[in-house]
Amino acid sequence: MNNNLLIIAKYSFSYVGYSALAFIIFYMFGFEFLATLAFFVTLFFGYIFRNPERELQIFDKSSIIAPCDGVVSTIEEIESGKYRYKIEIESSFTDVGLLRAPLNGKVENLALIKGTKSAKTSKLFSDLNESLSLEIVNEKEENVKVVHTLKQSPVPIFCDLHEEQEVIKSMRYGFATNCVTTIYLPSNVRLNLHISERVKASESLIAYFS
Repeated sequence: MNNNLLIIAKYSFSYVGYSALAFIIFYMFGFEFLATLAFFVTLFFGYIFRNPERELQIFDKSSIIAPCDGVVSTIEEIESGKYRYKIEIESSFTDVGLLRAPLNGKVENLALIKGTKSAKTSKLFSDLNESLSLEIVNEKEENVKVVHTLKQSPVPIFCDLHEEQEVIKSMRYGFATNCVTTIYLPSNVRLNLHISERVKASESLIAYFS
């Protein structure tokens, strides 16, 4: 399991370190405006990379939990092969960016695609923006697909997973801030969320297999 007990995520070290170093250098040479700017940049990175501890709630084994923090913006029924439901969760800079496994299972079809970081309103958002997609298959061969797509963000998506890796529900597997997370669920699930609901990774039950 990928544990990080620090108050900020490990992905932040270079961002916080370099901005803090810039603050010290500017301050030492008397560049007050630049020092102030670097100080607030350091605070900003420390904030978006914050790493609060989350406790896995006592849900049924068949439960599916939220993989990220954010607000539910879309719930749709779709006809797309093995998936019946499409859920979108929008995250902003005020949300914790750590990503967590929504269920126990094995990682398949893992793909981290580098790309642009345009606004969601862009027509090319889904095609060109940086994204991380993966499927998790449980012991009953039931699939859940998760796609994280960046909006306008100063940092890329980070991913600690590899193909065929076994993951445990609530385990940290990466980081994405100011993004849209799309979750695809099969027909044999019951949803447990609604539009405009605020969810938290590891703590919010979004569905369960029936």
